[in-house]
Amino acid sequence: MVDNLPQVRILARELFTNQQFQEQIKFAFVELFNSQLIDVFDYYKKQGQLVDWPDERIIRYIAGTIASYLIPEILLLEIKIDVAQVSDEATEFLIKGLTPQK
Repeated sequence: MVDNLPQVRILARELFTNQQFQEQIKFAFVELFNSQLIDVFDYYKKQGQLVDWPDERIIRYIAGTIASYLIPEILLLEIKIDVAQVSDEATEFLIKGLTPQK
């Protein structure tokens, strides 16, 4: 996303202003959620590697973590992120937060 920031900004602007685009994005996420993520979440829950929470809650935490790094980059031109560092930080946070407690 960082490499295509101008395009991402256009998509973000459209997402906030274009109702038809909002519906398309919503449909795409629902399809992804229903077809692939549920199976992945179920697998890792059964392995004891993912908390046994509702899938929607897990997705909110993942999306919120990603958005917390991307939104400032999208909205503010002068902020430059270190993708490797951000990826490490987000991964560390999500692993700690979504791993079941022993």
